[in-house]
Amino acid sequence: LEDKIRVQEYKKDGYVGSQAFFSDLSFGDVAQLGSMYAEGSGSFQITLKRSGDTVTLDGKTTAFLVLDLMKENCGVRPRCPEMIPKVKALMDRARAAGALVAYSMPGGGEIIDPGIAPHPGEVVEQKQGGPDKYLGSDLEQRLKARGIKTVIISGTSAQGVGIGTGSASAQRGYQVIYPVDLLASETAFRELYAAWHMGGGGPPVTTKWVTVTRSDMIKF
Repeated sequence: LEDKIRVQEYKKDGYVGSQAFFSDLSFGDVAQLGSMYAEGSGSFQITLKRSGDTVTLDGKTTAFLVLDLMKENCGVRPRCPEMIPKVKALMDRARAAGALVAYSMPGGGEIIDPGIAPHPGEVVEQKQGGPDKYLGSDLEQRLKARGIKTVIISGTSAQGVGIGTGSASAQRGYQVIYPVDLLASETAFRELYAAWHMGGGGPPVTTKWVTVTRSDMIKF
């Protein structure tokens, strides 16, 4: 982490020592710092504060979830098709970084755009629809098998799969990335409600694991 640290002298409140400032940390970096703190308890103190909404992810431990982006539902919601180019842009970067890409297309639905179609070997869950994609599927087992620690939620609707699968992911211990421009609803109000819920308006037991951001502020 030496390229992400700045150290300065500390003399305050009767203490003398060094103060270290870290920047541009990934979730993996934060976990590493946490383990150091556990091992050296009493020797130093760590305080973490997130600045802004830019997040940097490790592709190997990240899953990009593409939920219900089908002609049958996305195709009839005017706000949904216009976000597909942004879904593709982040999906391409996620694949290039080695991220897992997983789909849900209930009832054998057809993908809204061939540009975001599954690649060979990528699992497409076709169980009947619902907001929580863990229920009745092997999604959690597949994430664990790949060592996934972070999930990016995309799809429709925001108040359905966004809250449902996003909250279910948080309850299972995953860091949840909620890009507001990749979750569409029937109206802007419903998208705003979902973002408010995931950004802290919902139960703290789940929202504390959520970062609300935009797709262009996600890096690998």
